[in-house]
Amino acid sequence: MTAPTTLLIVDDEPEVLETLQAYLETRGYKVFGAAWAEDAVRAYQKERPQLVLLDIQLPDSSGFEVLRKIRAADPKAQVVVMTAIHDLSLRQEAFSLGAAAFAFKPMEVTSLDRILRAAVGQDPSRNPENRRSVMILDDETEIRVSLKFYLIGRGMDVTVAATAEEALSLLRSGRAKPNALLLDLDLPRLSGIEFLKLVRQMHPEIAVIVLTGIGSGSIQEAVERLGVRQFLHKPASLDTIEQALHKAFSA
Repeated sequence: MTAPTTLLIVDDEPEVLETLQAYLETRGYKVFGAAWAEDAVRAYQKERPQLVLLDIQLPDSSGFEVLRKIRAADPKAQVVVMTAIHDLSLRQEAFSLGAAAFAFKPMEVTSLDRILRAAVGQDPSRNPENRRSVMILDDETEIRVSLKFYLIGRGMDVTVAATAEEALSLLRSGRAKPNALLLDLDLPRLSGIEFLKLVRQMHPEIAVIVLTGIGSGSIQEAVERLGVRQFLHKPASLDTIEQALHKAFSA
């Protein structure tokens, strides 16, 4: 029998803590709870859970301070940060401190379950054949990781790559079979446009959404000639990216 995944939930709202604990225990987790930063650090040191679900706003300290102490004690700690404050700078700080994933409250518990499973390397869905598959190619770690876990939470199968060469290797080996590709154009070595030309030869059926900080009209025209119909400028909201993907899937 497989041992349950151990999880420490750190949140000072009793109803949130109780609701999450009750649901996640039905999903096979062994859950510990803490409402204070000091208690959270002690609980982590005692239980050494496989995962930590950490709220940023705590009554006695910042959740980021808890994250620093946990990562100092165990650099491999898998910490998922959650907050009700919709501020992208918080996401940047969380990833700079080593968070495995970041999510904004409120979140459906089923989405949270998928994110937690992915964070410990488990298949986040029991029906993988029904999932839409996405590849994210972007050399910015924060964008790759935040998009990956957001889309996993929305029920998608996600593969990430930091370079065009890595993405090509995944596609050629068959380890990635995406329905859609989120593509940054400003990449090291092989550019996004050169990569796109190769993808069009290999897999013309993949829907491509460009997500880039490059604003040139001539570049947009160049990717449109390669069959790209959706061109998003950074920073695009997570909702906007999700809507673009659903549009691509239904095309």
